[in-house]
Amino acid sequence: MREIKFRAWDKDEKEMIYGMNKCLMNWDGLQHNVNKFFDGFIPVMQYTGLEDINGGEIYEGDIVWDGSVARKIEFKSGCFLAVIKQGTYLHAIDNLEIIGNIYENPELMESK
Repeated sequence: MREIKFRAWDKDEKEMIYGMNKCLMNWDGLQHNVNKFFDGFIPVMQYTGLEDINGGEIYEGDIVWDGSVARKIEFKSGCFLAVIKQGTYLHAIDNLEIIGNIYENPELMESK
């Protein structure tokens, strides 16, 4: 059984926050503005249960390199997929390397 983990992109702070408790709390221990989550202001991403070739945990929104093309990790139709920007799906998610994510490195999907 895979471990259920989440991370969130804080658009205000421009940082990735790991762990649901940290997503809901700021560094002072006060409750973060939960309305940001419900309004879609802070996107929450789930851990896929998979690791890349370097042992890094792969989350939704990660950009991975398959050896020839950059792919975005998405959750669609009940499963996690590695998608090329034109919509082509990777059938086997294996030997992938995390090279960034869609929030901190969106240019990776355009340039690769």
